[in-house]
Amino acid sequence: MKKLFYIGAMSALLLSACGEEETATVTPDEFKKLENGMSPDEVKEIVGGISKNPDAKEDDDLYLFLEYDGENGVDKESSVLLTFKDGKLNDIYENGLMKEKVKFTKEQEEHIAENVANAISKASADPIDEYETTLKQIITKTKGNSNISMKDKEIIELENIALN
Repeated sequence: MKKLFYIGAMSALLLSACGEEETATVTPDEFKKLENGMSPDEVKEIVGGISKNPDAKEDDDLYLFLEYDGENGVDKESSVLLTFKDGKLNDIYENGLMKEKVKFTKEQEEHIAENVANAISKASADPIDEYETTLKQIITKTKGNSNISMKDKEIIELENIALN
């Protein structure tokens, strides 16, 4: 009987190990360990699991966006966005994990929306890179505490496809 119990316990353990991977959250300590140039697998090793969007794939420009919820951050609704370019960690954004989220006034939100709209209308030979630069400038000006993320770049890519 004891032998049967051990076999059952081992089987359950093996089956649970074969199940789906756990969705990771990012703590402030883990966030501090993230460095540009890391691969998605190296990031996964640090945070201990998969992103909230595990089906994310590189786009045509070889960008990959991985999203995580924050854990034990300054704000209980914190988040982390990681962008990879050519398989390497390129940008690391946090919202409420390390610093308090900034609350924007309606006027500030309208100004940001206007800046984004201007960036869209100033289409150049490489509008996506120009838009990405503008987003980075906005994020820098708001000290990284904006609700704008580089993920918004996907919207622009879709609009450019629709226009062409």
